[in-house]
Amino acid sequence: MLPRAQLLEAEIMSLEGKTDECLRKLDAIESSFKDIMTSPESSDLQRSMNVMKGYNLVNAKRYSEALLALSRALNDFPEQRGILLCNLGLCMCGMNRPKEGLEYFDRALSEQLDDEWKFSTLNYKALAHWQIGNLTLARKELEICELMPGAGANRDRVRQSLAKINELLANPESPRT
Repeated sequence: MLPRAQLLEAEIMSLEGKTDECLRKLDAIESSFKDIMTSPESSDLQRSMNVMKGYNLVNAKRYSEALLALSRALNDFPEQRGILLCNLGLCMCGMNRPKEGLEYFDRALSEQLDDEWKFSTLNYKALAHWQIGNLTLARKELEICELMPGAGANRDRVRQSLAKINELLANPESPRT
């Protein structure tokens, strides 16, 4: 089977939430078609694989690997730049570098994002502030999230997080988890 057909199979696995299977398929494509993948004619294929691999590595919480794949893809897909930046921010937070994550989230918010991705990015930004210990800024971001059209079904989860933050701010002695 040709690499493009296998890449389509991997994409279907990704959409079905089969992260590990998708990553194994992408690795198999890279190893089976090494010569083809390094040729200039396959640059589009390689760029698409970097994006898909990066997103799936984030889902698998393999942040340092995801960071590399997403960084490679950043300049190749300007239409996905905001989403890529958001995922890079998630990588930083996952590697316990939330201040750097905040920088990526701010950059993502300066890009064209639909309401759902704006919501997600602000929500992740709130979590990064929480990770740093700045509950006041986390609350501010979540208050914005709560009002956004992209909140949809996640509005209750945002309200639960806001309630927890308000409880923590009211009782500074309680654990910050």
